[in-house]
Amino acid sequence: MEVIDYFNGRFFESKEFAEALGIVWGFGSLNDTSLLLRHRDKGLIDRFCSLVKITGNIFPLTTQKEKLQWSVTVNISSLFVQRIMSMGYQNIAHIEARPMPSGEFHLPTFLHTYAQLHYTYDSRKCSDGPWIRHRIRFYGSTEILRALNDYLNQEFAVSRKTIQNHKSSNKMKMLYIQNNKEVPKVLEWLNA
Repeated sequence: MEVIDYFNGRFFESKEFAEALGIVWGFGSLNDTSLLLRHRDKGLIDRFCSLVKITGNIFPLTTQKEKLQWSVTVNISSLFVQRIMSMGYQNIAHIEARPMPSGEFHLPTFLHTYAQLHYTYDSRKCSDGPWIRHRIRFYGSTEILRALNDYLNQEFAVSRKTIQNHKSSNKMKMLYIQNNKEVPKVLEWLNA
């Protein structure tokens, strides 16, 4: 059961709303009756529920690849779902690519949350020398990665990067940070 108390509308102006927006924009799916949020980390689902004041049942869901994910549903008529739909949220299966949310929200919190949930960090040995190159790869739609690219450039002087195509998905794109001076700055921001 959902508790409908969004602090007289102030919730939708808060960093907590922007954090919930970042979670949903990456891992939610919408049908005719509800928003389904699922992830392998139960703590993320718990965090989402606490942000949007939902007291619904978190339940296990097994994917087609036999992997366990934790899930929660939010009624489509809830204030939260109605707000995100007004911001352009749609089921990803029915659109070409996920747009950036429209309207007013705390952009730094949204981007930070989204980025934390959609990156990998690794390193590789360079073919032309004995050194190791570290890299961060962000995954998402072109619009979201463009906003992230601009934000990292403005806030941390990370040079703008070219958004790359993903080899196995037309909808998913990638943004690479590989510069040895920029990677530590971005990692510090991600883990803040």
